[in-house]
Amino acid sequence: APSEVVGSDFHAKVKVSFPRTGGPTTPPHSSGDFKWKDYCPAVFQELRALFGVDTGDYMLSVCGDKALSQMGSPGKSGSVFFISDDDRFIIKTMRKHECKLLMEMLPRYHAHVRKYPQTLLTRFLGMYRVKPSGGRNVRFVVMGNLFCTDLRIHRRYDLKGSTQGRLTAPDKQLKSTTILKDLDLPVVFKMEATWREKLMRQMVHDCHLLERCRVMDYSLLVMLHFPQREMQGFHLATLGESMPDLSQ
Repeated sequence: APSEVVGSDFHAKVKVSFPRTGGPTTPPHSSGDFKWKDYCPAVFQELRALFGVDTGDYMLSVCGDKALSQMGSPGKSGSVFFISDDDRFIIKTMRKHECKLLMEMLPRYHAHVRKYPQTLLTRFLGMYRVKPSGGRNVRFVVMGNLFCTDLRIHRRYDLKGSTQGRLTAPDKQLKSTTILKDLDLPVVFKMEATWREKLMRQMVHDCHLLERCRVMDYSLLVMLHFPQREMQGFHLATLGESMPDLSQ
């Protein structure tokens, strides 16, 4: 079992060189020489454990022989997104100031996850930097993929609690992968009262953390699965068995 995280772990950076021919602690490989930096490894190891992610499976998914798939177009920040072959993890490239910001947030985020393992916030699982020989630094963070499920996802929503510009263009052809917005949501969610209470309480805790970290740009991602019914003309969606346990 990993040792308990201490204050110095939130500033730790482990650097390893990977020469193509192999080294004392690294195997030979077909790529060019590169250097690898692992940010706060003990902290992220504990976060993975709290989220129920096996570190061995995680490393095989992210660093194994199977290629990562690039996702769509770059985000507004210019970040590029990749997804692991098993769909479990999202890899996002980051700028240097974004890495610095995440490291500044990490102590509060880590304490929050320990207190609320069922948090609805993004699941950060590791942060790294790769520098090819003669090349530029590439920094990236690995996150859990919210859309990794055996169920077919019929609708996806990115909700910001605003109406300004929060409607998908009417002439846009809708697909199951289209990310819809606040004013595109014509459904009523029916939820058992105690589930609603737990959900709202967890969202309040999560928003308090974002407020303390002075993070303003965030969304509530919602996925809808409609069992045994066509997607035409729906008016009501009920959340039920897939509701996570938010009792803690």
